[in-house]
Formats: sequence, structure tokens, C-alpha cells
Amino acid sequence: MPITTVSDARAASATTLTSVDGIRLLHWPADDRIRAELADASTPCILLVARDAAPPEEWGDLEDWVRLPLEPEELQQRARTLRRRARVTERPWFDDDGLLRVGDQWLDLPTGPRAVVEVLLTRFGEVVGAEELAKAYLETGGSPRQSARKTMIVRVRQRLGELGLVLHNVRDSGYLLDWVDEAGATLSSARCVAS
Repeated sequence: MPITTVSDARAASATTLTSVDGIRLLHWPADDRIRAELADASTPCILLVARDAAPPEEWGDLEDWVRLPLEPEELQQRARTLRRRARVTERPWFDDDGLLRVGDQWLDLPTGPRAVVEVLLTRFGEVVGAEELAKAYLETGGSPRQSARKTMIVRVRQRLGELGLVLHNVRDSGYLLDWVDEAGATLSSARCVAS
């Protein structure tokens, strides 16, 4: 039963929880084999440690643990923290078929917008000059009219939002592609220069 809100977590028994906002929950030490598989796949998880069990002596950057019985608010906060840690190394990419991929989600973009997003991905989380994006768009047959480029950016921004990405307009500089957090705001990071 996936848990998506604190009230869902309160309603569920600790023995029936399987995930919180996409973060896998495992019982420690019973699920140690599954834990190793998730670690190999770089999948974040939270270990639910029984009251009488010792917590693991070591855990990775994409793991955390909480003692049972759990407090739903604490579990939600730990899940948010793990999602942020996972996003530090996770990046969107274009596959061999030209589809933009984020995890198991995908997006098919026309040639011109795809060229623009490719430039943004090479400098993910950094400001990319508007002139550089315009050049990529024009080189793939995009319209030279500024109004057409603005319309393309608006449409790309909307489509990227479907994948949990946000495209910021950084005044007088260009654009910045980054992740969106669960509240719809940009994740805070040292590399964020505008919102």
C-alpha cells in the first residue's frame, strides 16, 4: 500500500507499509537481502527497525532507518531527505530513441525543442544563455522569430513539468533547468541562482 500523506501513514499499520512517497520501506533485519538489491540499484530506502533489534552498523547515502513504532511525520521527513539525496546524482537523459527520460517516465519532444533541452541537460542546474539556446533551436530548423522561440520555451516548460523538472527564466541571463520538489518549488541547492 503506497503511502502519500501523513494521514495515510497514520491510518496504516507499520507492518503493511511498503513505501512513502516513492521511497521503499524495508523491515530490518528481515529484509536485508532486498536491502542489498536496492543498494546495488541505487534505490533509496528506509529501514524499519524493530523495537528490540539493533539498527544496522553502516548504511549508505540512499538509506536511512527509523525505530518502530514510527512517527508518521518523522517518516515523511526522512523520505523527503532521501529523495533530495537521490536527486543530487540523478539526471534526466535522452535515450537512443531520442526520448527524454526521468526514471521510468519519458517525454517525446520535436527536433527543435529537443535540441534546446539537450543544451540545458549538458549544464543541468546551471544558467544557459538565451543566445546559446536560440542557436540550438535555429540550427535544427526552428523559426528565427523571437515570438516563436518564446512560445517554444513556454511549451517546453510545460512539458518538462510533467517529468518533475522546472525551467527558470533567469532575468537578463538565460535559463536554468532543475528539479521541482513535492511542493512545486525548486529544490534548494548551492547551484540555484534564481527562482
